[in-house]
Amino acid sequence: MIRTLLYLDPRKGDYSSLVDHFRTVGILERAARHSGCHGSEIQVPIARQGPALVTALWTSPAAYDTWRNDPWRIGSSAGLDALLEPRADTERVGGTLYRVVHSVTRAGGDAGSREDG
Repeated sequence: MIRTLLYLDPRKGDYSSLVDHFRTVGILERAARHSGCHGSEIQVPIARQGPALVTALWTSPAAYDTWRNDPWRIGSSAGLDALLEPRADTERVGGTLYRVVHSVTRAGGDAGSREDG
């Protein structure tokens, strides 16, 4: 399993617009339906400072690569530019892939409460 982390710095700290974009476009829903994706989420820092975090769990790096190269995903990413602060390295999104080496889930538990951005 692979966990992907994307760090998104919302322009002028406008987390709500960023989350609204994800909901309106259906980015997480589309990713979750993609072959090899076990789920995805966007998180906003409680302090409302720093990057938003988008995570997803994938069966493999190859599964994530097929999502990254999906034409729909590429097209939907274009709308993010206006919502993100420019980065010094000229890329709007920073990210990392991690290999899940140990995991525990609570049987019969829920994923937690849903809060608005």
